[in-house]
Order: sequence, then C-alpha cells, then structure tokens
Amino acid sequence: MAVRDRILFSLIAAAACVASPAFAQSDPVAELDALVGDTVDPVSGVAAARAAIGAGELTIAVATLERLLMAFPRADAALLLHASLLCRLDDRAGGRAEVAALKSGLFPESAWGEAIAACGAMPRPAGN
Repeated sequence: MAVRDRILFSLIAAAACVASPAFAQSDPVAELDALVGDTVDPVSGVAAARAAIGAGELTIAVATLERLLMAFPRADAALLLHASLLCRLDDRAGGRAEVAALKSGLFPESAWGEAIAACGAMPRPAGN
C-alpha cells in the first residue's frame, strides 16, 4: 500500500469514527474496504456517495468522493457533487473552488441545480 493510500486510509478511518458513533461500533476496516470497492470507477463511486447522502452520512459521502477523485481527478460529476457537499458542510469557498476547477459543463441539469442550491448562484462551466 502506497504512503498516500495509508494516509488516506487513516484520515477516512478517523473521520468515520468521529462522524458516526454507529459507524465507529462496526468494523472500520470492513467499512473502508467497502468504500474502496465502491470507488473503482466514477459511476459506482458517485452512486456510493449518493447512497451515503441518502443515509444522512455526509462525511462518508465526502470521503467516498475524495477517494474517487484521487483515482479519477477529471470525473466532473464527482467533482460537482463534492463541491455541493462542501457547501452543505459550510465550506462554500471550497465548494466554489471545486466548481471553478470543473473542466466542462457536461453533467445533468439536476446535478448543477443541486450545486446551486448548496453553494448559491455561480457561473456554469462552458461545454453544456
């Protein structure tokens, strides 16, 4: 395991234990293995993050997307969802910076609407 992966593993484990007492009582290694397995491609990673959002686990969703973006830094759908989550977690500056980093505007209108709802009005990237 690379140093970067070990550091990420430690950060995710710490965040997961702090974020959810129920999560901390489960097997964190098994939970992280599932998280890594869910981020093997952008589609499954975004789906896993959305499932975490649906369960009210915003910090797990953020960790899922960060893991995904390490492997797929150009996954604009993941970057946009990550931006909207940052804004929802009171990091509007971080969320807006993520939107500014988008390479294209090629994502569903619903995803853009979600980002605007969380971060406020901002210019949409070109390409859509």
